Amino acid sequence: MPRVVFTSNLQRHVSCHARDAAGETVSAVLEEVFDQEPRIRGYVLDEQGELRKHVFIFVDGQRAR
Repeated sequence: MPRVVFTSNLQRHVSCHARDAAGETVSAVLEEVFDQEPRIRGYVLDEQGELRKHVFIFVDGQRAR
């Protein structure tokens, strides 16, 4: 099961402790996290539902594109 960890920069603004989340894709995993903690969505995604320009996602230590 994927482990989702947010940076301390984001943690200053919204409660987002590391957590496990089920899903086959990055999008599915993020949706589960957003369902558990809806306030995170606005910090990670923009108004069009796209990843904000200053947010990066890493999978197994490699930056996802």
